[in-house]
Amino acid sequence: MNANTTLDLLRIFFPNEPLLEAQTCPARNSRVPCCNVDIVENDSSFVVLADLPGMERENIKVTFRNNFLVISGERTSSSEDFYSRERVMGRFERRLKFQNVRPGNDSISATYVNGVLRVELLKSEEELDRNVQIL
Repeated sequence: MNANTTLDLLRIFFPNEPLLEAQTCPARNSRVPCCNVDIVENDSSFVVLADLPGMERENIKVTFRNNFLVISGERTSSSEDFYSRERVMGRFERRLKFQNVRPGNDSISATYVNGVLRVELLKSEEELDRNVQIL
């Protein structure tokens, strides 16, 4: 079974899984910059935690359009001569697909503290669980 078929099967069984629609990070030994993320789902929202150590807030951009949360930015370095260099520099973009996010600018918030970007996306009213009284 090839990778496309496996991914297609996972999409059938997990249609709303944001990481299946995500632009994945390259391998750890790659020289392409990326950000690793965790996604937490609770009753009223999705919370994305992205590791962006050493970046300035001004170099990070967060957008939400057509059900995709896009985290992008650029890691820059000084013009020093390096004896050894392991940190990856350059532009990066991470795309995560979400369904049932409440429309409007007030439904998404982001904070950046100690190298961790936290983005909260409120669920639409249709997605929220409701208790129904049985008559």
